[in-house]
Amino acid sequence: AARGLTRIFVEGGGVTVSMFVEADLLYLRLPDAGRYGFAFIALNSLMLLASRDAQRGALATLARQQQPDVLVLSGDITQRARPAQFRAARALADRLGAPVLAVPGNHDIPLFDLLTRLRHPYRRYVAAFGADLGPVHRSHDLMVVCVNTTRPWRHKHGGISALEVHRGVRTL
Repeated sequence: AARGLTRIFVEGGGVTVSMFVEADLLYLRLPDAGRYGFAFIALNSLMLLASRDAQRGALATLARQQQPDVLVLSGDITQRARPAQFRAARALADRLGAPVLAVPGNHDIPLFDLLTRLRHPYRRYVAAFGADLGPVHRSHDLMVVCVNTTRPWRHKHGGISALEVHRGVRTL
């Protein structure tokens, strides 16, 4: 197991699920059980890893060993939506060697730069992770649907609109 992470095994029905859990990290692998075999890493608050070399190293080791099908960054990728923070987050995501699905969190919209927050709230995010604010990953064994719950006009308490609910249902 990668240092700094807790490993959990859940067995049942002839299938062993291997998970690594550390605060805002979830790693899940379902071994090939018939046609269902996949692995993914989901990270929330990637910004917390920015100053933790040991945890970044453990995460990179885990990704190298387990070769996940997808890496999900589920918000708060940065601390203050600064360009350098987005570049560092992108570099870490790229280092993990899996396709990246990213969705912004409230920390990924400029807080103190009000003009940018109101006129181009996702500009810095888009520069690092692309224009799709609700990406979808589809494979034979796995579907991940991301929903952007941020609202640029408020710092906290995101929401999901009826349009986003409809999109998610239609996608599934």
